[in-house]
Amino acid sequence: MDESFGNKIELLESFTDISVTEDIILGLFSPFAADPPTAGEFTVNVSHTEFPFGAYLTSKVGMYNYLTNQLESKVQMTMSHITGVQDYLLVAKNSLGESRYKYLSVPTPGSNFNYTFSELAAFDKVLKFNKSDFSQFYFTLVALTKTNDDFVSGYIVNSNMAGGSIGFDPINSHEMGFLNDIENYEIVIQGKRSQTSKTSFAYRRIGTVPNSIIIPQDQEIQVQKSEISDFQFTLPSESTDWVSLWDQSEPFTNPPIKSLRWVVMGSKSTLKLELPESLTEGKPKLQDLSKFRLESIGVTKHTFSYDQQIKNRLVEISKKQPMEIISSTQYY
Repeated sequence: MDESFGNKIELLESFTDISVTEDIILGLFSPFAADPPTAGEFTVNVSHTEFPFGAYLTSKVGMYNYLTNQLESKVQMTMSHITGVQDYLLVAKNSLGESRYKYLSVPTPGSNFNYTFSELAAFDKVLKFNKSDFSQFYFTLVALTKTNDDFVSGYIVNSNMAGGSIGFDPINSHEMGFLNDIENYEIVIQGKRSQTSKTSFAYRRIGTVPNSIIIPQDQEIQVQKSEISDFQFTLPSESTDWVSLWDQSEPFTNPPIKSLRWVVMGSKSTLKLELPESLTEGKPKLQDLSKFRLESIGVTKHTFSYDQQIKNRLVEISKKQPMEIISSTQYY
């Protein structure tokens, strides 16, 4: 629960169908990494002959430029110079969706660089997705370095979400560029096929570069019973698990916000949920579960079994491991 300035935001989580037999320590999580120290800044200017046009900067330890100034097809980026880090990456995108890049060595702050799009190098491997197939398509590719049994994030190698000027839709296709000198990536894609569809998709992969990526088609998820205390739907045969969201927030007309939402994760297509009186005493909103309204349900095909996902989430401190997740979410 979070409460501030009169706003009251409450979130419940339930994990059903658990068969793991290990002890669970609630609140187990990996500490957030501190932002790396910075000293000064540097700027990069990149230009092109056409518009729309965009660009961003990223460092070997992640992060991207904190400031972007753009005048049509000329982009000026200001990047914090990270102490002890001199390796940076410039990425630019033209109106066709083609991305190009350049590695930069910036040993000290205060430098200023100027480039044109034609001076940048083409990516070594490109996966293309027709713009006409999607009303929304967002992606990010992050370089990963294998360290012991974990992966450490680095450059944002390609993205249409970073930097503030690169989020425009291309004319023909969304192009995702990969570099041969980077073996492992974290790939995240999300979007919608049709603007009027109530279904969205998401894709996530950790590992080597795939030869292709299959984006799921819109599929209607048939719900036979929609109450959180008596839930039943048709789980697609290829799906390994699901997550649903129920809502009992108060209508928002004026501040403060009073929100109550309940997320349930499971692997079977039925749910019979009830709460003991010891948990509902003094909590009227939890005493009548029929007041919760089904807001969405997402079905997932996951590399890991459902039990392993629960173990990774609740029993062990999570580490990045090679895997692939394909999911579809329907809203009601």
